[in-house]
Amino acid sequence: MAGGSLVRCLVVGVDGSKDAAEALAFAIRLASSLEAEIVAVFASESTLHLSHAGLYGKRMTPPGSGRSRVSQVDDFVERWCQPLAESGVPYRTIVEPGDPSLVIAGVAERLDADLVVVGRRGLGPIAGLVLGSVSERLSHACRRPVVLVSHRRASVVPPPVSVRRSAAAGSDRVTLKRTRAGTTS
Repeated sequence: MAGGSLVRCLVVGVDGSKDAAEALAFAIRLASSLEAEIVAVFASESTLHLSHAGLYGKRMTPPGSGRSRVSQVDDFVERWCQPLAESGVPYRTIVEPGDPSLVIAGVAERLDADLVVVGRRGLGPIAGLVLGSVSERLSHACRRPVVLVSHRRASVVPPPVSVRRSAAAGSDRVTLKRTRAGTTS
């Protein structure tokens, strides 16, 4: 790679969710600046699993219910990875059956990936505890650095913070002060 970048290969989990789209956008920005390759991975689970809606008694959902695996793969290549095709970043796509956390970790290991990027879904504390999450399982299963990207929600962005370092000699004290937008403190 030009510039001798330490990051040559990023593996990104892609599943059509908003969080996966955020993870892919993050990976594209990073790969673009580092001249790295992206490997987009879609893992299709083949067993019946309890969806987060099922936790609340609404339904049991087999992955891709109502849709064939071929249709999911088509979506992966044609829709979910479309930002890659438009970005100009070098990329590959991989589709494998199995548990997404294990598939993504396995691909990252086989390809000697420098970084793994996945979206982080906020199922909430109870659903997350009962169901677990791909990102949580991946952080334990993967031997590569993992970046969890959260979906941006404007309502949870904290107000700006100003940072002041104490002028006292030898002090490492940092003061954080919340400011209102458009004002200085």
